[in-house]
Amino acid sequence: MSGSSNAEEPILDATSAGTVTFGEWQTWYRITGDLESGVAPVVVAHGGPGATHDYVLTIADIARSRRPVIHYDQIGNGRSTHLRDRGADFWTVDLFLDELDNLLDGLGISDAYHLLGQSWGGMLGAEHAIRQPSGLRSLTLSDSPASMPLWLNAAAELRSQLPPDVQQTLTQQLPRFLAHVHPTRQVPERALLLVSAVSLILGLFFVGQVGLLSSLVNFGALFSFLMLHVSVVVYFVVKNRARTFGLHLLSPLIGFAIIAYVLVNADVHAKIGGLVWLGIGVVILIGLQLAGRSTVLSLEAS
Repeated sequence: MSGSSNAEEPILDATSAGTVTFGEWQTWYRITGDLESGVAPVVVAHGGPGATHDYVLTIADIARSRRPVIHYDQIGNGRSTHLRDRGADFWTVDLFLDELDNLLDGLGISDAYHLLGQSWGGMLGAEHAIRQPSGLRSLTLSDSPASMPLWLNAAAELRSQLPPDVQQTLTQQLPRFLAHVHPTRQVPERALLLVSAVSLILGLFFVGQVGLLSSLVNFGALFSFLMLHVSVVVYFVVKNRARTFGLHLLSPLIGFAIIAYVLVNADVHAKIGGLVWLGIGVVILIGLQLAGRSTVLSLEAS
């Protein structure tokens, strides 16, 4: 008896794979099907930024209809060149648009192709399409927002329909009153006003003790910078295996040592007050984790 027609077929193997030089780097690609078939191929742009082609690989099944399918890993991800030492200003939309154009040219398909973008890939595809490339035959957007403000508003509306306890889990790392974000200025105005009021009260309370108040403020600021130096080492050297030891290891260690020396020699009352405040924060953090609540700050847009 023949097998069921509904049985899942395995994903087609790649016909070929390789890299295209993009500036100083390499963009990895995978082709399923024959680019010489005379049928315009489908180029698949994955989501992220920061994901890879793997989760949209089932789209390769389109090649069963004789239409070639091209997957690629955007630069910084997967099998393409990783650039762990590049800052946020490097990762621009234009960078990914230029990479896509370079891939199309490198594979010799820029005169006729279809583009399918999923999530962020669809946003990239839309930006590509408004340039009106002559070879683009069609654009398919899958789960991609056309406008992030509209998407955020729609997501907030859907979230408001969830049960109250679920909403609280999602949004209430700050109390609802403090989590409010001003619709125009996009800042947590109520939280800012509360902090200002508390600061004013403390300032009046410490009249005549400006030195102690200054020491308390400096202790908090310096301790934050101390943790910042630690986070640089953890993020770049430990997690991302960066080899820029002078920048991401030696410099933070020197900064850490200097700030630690200043903190050790700070006013004793400032150290006591600062450590007590730090202890309160640690207790709250542990309590949130034990309660199964996220410790990532979430602000609620109105």
